[in-house]
Amino acid sequence: ANVTEAKRLLAEAGFPNGFKLRALYISTFTTVPQIAELMANQLKSTLNIDLALNGLDTALWTDAVDKKGDYDLAMGNTRITSSPDINLTNYWYSKGAYNHGAITDPKLDDLIVRQKTIMNDDERRKAWADISKIITENVYYMPSLDGAYFAVTQAWVSNVYANFSAQPWLRKPAEVWFDVDKMPADRVKADNEILAKYK
Repeated sequence: ANVTEAKRLLAEAGFPNGFKLRALYISTFTTVPQIAELMANQLKSTLNIDLALNGLDTALWTDAVDKKGDYDLAMGNTRITSSPDINLTNYWYSKGAYNHGAITDPKLDDLIVRQKTIMNDDERRKAWADISKIITENVYYMPSLDGAYFAVTQAWVSNVYANFSAQPWLRKPAEVWFDVDKMPADRVKADNEILAKYK
């Protein structure tokens, strides 16, 4: 990060000595409190931006952010989905269900609607990149660090996609398959007995 440039921009915007923000975060999420503390320390030590952290449970955070708009900065998370379209529509479209920041950007709305109709993979990826550029340049969203994620699967299970949010379902379940030749004999027998009950 270019701290010198950030300081110049702050001074140009009329905040040479930094400023204060009320920052709400979801205290019940595993890593969010630590990330909030890290961000607050970094912003204070480098740019004299003072984040007044307020940890809330999910219900209170949702009430303050979605219903009342009672915050300066909201720290939360987004869901990992099988297609960018789901998050783009929910989080960044002006009428999206999880548009916490009440973002209303006609150009962004237009791109989100148009990308749904693009059938060519390369063209759709370009549209997603253009959307990401708008979100980043306007600082509608600021990504942060998160903890490492480790997934363990059996050697005979193929095409299991990582579920980083620990959501209780398989991503792309139709693509998961078992290589029976690699499965232990007792496991094959047990699975066959279970399957037999449903025939």
